[in-house]
Amino acid sequence: MKKIIAFGILLSALCFSPIYADKDSYYRHHRRTTTTEYTTNQNQYSQYPNQYNNQYNQYPNQYPPPNNYNNQYNQYNQYPNQYPPPNQYNQYPNQYPPPNQYNQYNQYPNQNYQNPMDRLVQQAENGDVNAQIRLADDARKGRHMQENPEMAFYWYKKAAENRNSKAMNNLGVCYMNGYGTKLNHGEAFNWFKKATEQDDLVGCKNLGNCYIYGIGTGQNPAEAVKYYVNAATKGYPPAMYNLGNCFYLGLGANKDQNTAKQWYDAAKSNGYRAHKQDFGTFDWEE
Repeated sequence: MKKIIAFGILLSALCFSPIYADKDSYYRHHRRTTTTEYTTNQNQYSQYPNQYNNQYNQYPNQYPPPNNYNNQYNQYNQYPNQYPPPNQYNQYPNQYPPPNQYNQYNQYPNQNYQNPMDRLVQQAENGDVNAQIRLADDARKGRHMQENPEMAFYWYKKAAENRNSKAMNNLGVCYMNGYGTKLNHGEAFNWFKKATEQDDLVGCKNLGNCYIYGIGTGQNPAEAVKYYVNAATKGYPPAMYNLGNCFYLGLGANKDQNTAKQWYDAAKSNGYRAHKQDFGTFDWEE
């Protein structure tokens, strides 16, 4: 019996040993192959250190270092010849004027902008009466320009022809004094009369003076009083004073000291000062 059992064990060993041997051989082969592949291909970067590398190190001339994008590769510093400095006025001093020079008259004096006086002259030439009066006043007073009697006369005449009462009176003064034109008392009288027809108070007073002095017309104190009354009752102080003279002297009216004093006081209370019995000169209208 023991022999039979031993024989069976031997037979079993002979029959199954190739199977186990093959399995063991398979497993050993599989482990060896896997280990070899793993060892060979475990890291493609380690296997090919010169081929698979960090892109910044592999191509140092193509890619800038990643940690310098904010500092070194600032557009103004990286390409100094391509990008202008942030301040455009310093980079192109001849192309961009400083910000405080954008005044239209200073920056482009010869191009598209006129100075105020040129614009005023253009308006006056286009028939603007206010511009004509302003130019005449400026020329007479030497305001914004040297005093220029001829220019003053020219623009007063233009405005007077456009039926401006102030210009009519001042044109009369030009003719009366020979200011910017030849002395012509007849023309002075005519323009004072035209101003009076426009109810110009200065023109009324000046026309009254013409009748008092007999300049440009015959002497007629009564007619002078009529024009003085018109201007004085409407509040023109020099006419008040001259009307007081007429009552004080009895020129064109009966002598009346009280009435004369009332008109003198009225003129004084309105800021007019003059010597008695002085009818004064011919007034410019301001």
